[in-house]
Amino acid sequence: MTAKARDEGGVTLVEVLVSMSLFMIVMAGVLQLEAMALKAQMRSIAWTTLTTNALMARQALSQAVTPASAIRSPALGASSADLSVLSNADPETGAALVSSLPAEYQRFCVDPPGKRLYLYTGPGAPYAGECGTGAPAGSTRFLIAGGEPFLITASFFRPAAEANVILMDYTVSLQNPILAAGGTVSQQLQATISNAIF
Repeated sequence: MTAKARDEGGVTLVEVLVSMSLFMIVMAGVLQLEAMALKAQMRSIAWTTLTTNALMARQALSQAVTPASAIRSPALGASSADLSVLSNADPETGAALVSSLPAEYQRFCVDPPGKRLYLYTGPGAPYAGECGTGAPAGSTRFLIAGGEPFLITASFFRPAAEANVILMDYTVSLQNPILAAGGTVSQQLQATISNAIF
């Protein structure tokens, strides 16, 4: 380029190519940092969702079991993937202990694919249908935790020596490609039914 063109504010092709190359290198670094920040945010959201599901399951189990008056399942000295308790109900007949209050059941179960923890609640005897299916008339089904892409396992154990104690182990796992190895929250809960009649 001539001195006259340079005086008029022009740039050479080499200068344009160098400045564009530097700009592209800087932008690639900025985009890489943005991608790392987004991935970290997604991991944080996934972990928060995972722990929230585990805490919701723990709270629901604790609230339903503690005021119960009888345990229907699991049997004494046995374990089960189902937990059924009765509130204000005679363990033998299911009739209301206090006539002015209804006898109710709470049933916790994990659906067959192991994706969701449900609570069934209603009057009378516990719902005995397949977990995850509709509730009978007068009963309600609540989704406590889970859904895609979660995997939930639950085990309820009733020690033979302690009729009013339920030991609960449950695990909520998140199978997510963003979390390279996935994530798992395991909880153990011991609930004592203080007003149980056995």
